[in-house]
Amino acid sequence: MPESVRTRGELVTGYLTGDLDGKAYATEVFARRFNYDGFNLVVGDARGENVYYVGNRGRANVDSPSRLAQGKVYGLANEVLDSPWPKVLIGKAKMEEIMAEYSRFGVDDDLPTFSLQEAVLRDVLHAPYDAEK
Repeated sequence: MPESVRTRGELVTGYLTGDLDGKAYATEVFARRFNYDGFNLVVGDARGENVYYVGNRGRANVDSPSRLAQGKVYGLANEVLDSPWPKVLIGKAKMEEIMAEYSRFGVDDDLPTFSLQEAVLRDVLHAPYDAEK
């Protein structure tokens, strides 16, 4: 690896061990994004109120990191966020179906987490295989 290229692993550990919120960290990474080989990074809080995407491939983050909207389904493969690859489109559509199905549960309801996990693993993470058929 050339000396000028930094390890991408530090992008994740830097966020997890640091004290910056998603926006501040994404802005910091954005400023030095070309010091790394190609990457995509999503950082934010568990509530989804402060989630950002930053990358250094193609058209990613031309001007600044992208703030991700709450409740919207995004897809990410080996390109940029929401690239229209068949496996991304299929995965997003399936995730939207799952979210619609499970949205009938309220905050006081017992969410059938096992069946939700199974649906995501089966229908979303395996979407690339469906896309090839």
